[in-house]
Amino acid sequence: MNQLIIITHAVLVGLTPLIPFPVLDDLAKAFFYRNLVQSLASAHGLALSAEEVAALAEERGRISLSGCLFGLLEYLVKRLVRKVIFVLEWRRAINLVTHTYYVGHLLDYAFKQGWYTRGDAWTLAELAHLAEESGWDGVFLEDYIIWQNRQDVPTYD
Repeated sequence: MNQLIIITHAVLVGLTPLIPFPVLDDLAKAFFYRNLVQSLASAHGLALSAEEVAALAEERGRISLSGCLFGLLEYLVKRLVRKVIFVLEWRRAINLVTHTYYVGHLLDYAFKQGWYTRGDAWTLAELAHLAEESGWDGVFLEDYIIWQNRQDVPTYD
């Protein structure tokens, strides 16, 4: 039972850097840490005060002027890098969504028009892959699917 609590909160805390708002992600992280402490304490039959929860959930580090300045600089650099990576990951995700949408749309249209007949789809897929790797924009296939009424003869090579 406690393992589920720990895993759930670990995943939630791990996802907080993906929140694109600078202060909100830290607030969410602190909330999940406090909730983790409360949940684990409750699982062990302990009732903690708000001060105890805050003390146990707080991240501690060394405090000094140079440490604060370095921490601020490190925070700013990490924040910038995270946001750039976040934007690039969203771009990749959007590209995957649009690519999948167009492939699905084209397959749906081909099936609807009756252009697909059972056969060796892997050979055609390999041909398309090779054409794409070679930088081609497309592949010309003959304008008939069955050659002279013979289904056993493939119309591709």
